[in-house]
Amino acid sequence: MEVEYIKSLKEAKKLKVKDLAEMTGIPESTINNFLSRKTESPSFSMMSKLCIAVGGSLDEMIGLKEIVEKKAEEQTSKELLSSITDIYKEQIENLKERNNDLKEDKKNLTKEKLCLYGIIVALIILEFILGLFA
Repeated sequence: MEVEYIKSLKEAKKLKVKDLAEMTGIPESTINNFLSRKTESPSFSMMSKLCIAVGGSLDEMIGLKEIVEKKAEEQTSKELLSSITDIYKEQIENLKERNNDLKEDKKNLTKEKLCLYGIIVALIILEFILGLFA
């Protein structure tokens, strides 16, 4: 949903990736990865910056506008406010989960890096020992 929304507004405004990069401070490669769906969990900050750069609405981008409009037809003002609050709470929870997933991925990458460093050190020591016997 987010990618198509950003793409359509980008194309409508005839913006290039370079333009978006300059407007948002996000590297072109990161924007290209997002637009080609290579980024599995784009940050909310990045999506917000891109949305603002293309002149979009965060509500529209994440689909809240349609949900709110549909609910407005069905409910009274008080019920609508409650529904909107619930929707925002749900979106916040989704973003928190996304953030937690990213933190977990970062931890796993750090552990993998430490393992690789250990292997490299072990190989260096092994090479040194083998060099003593040569």
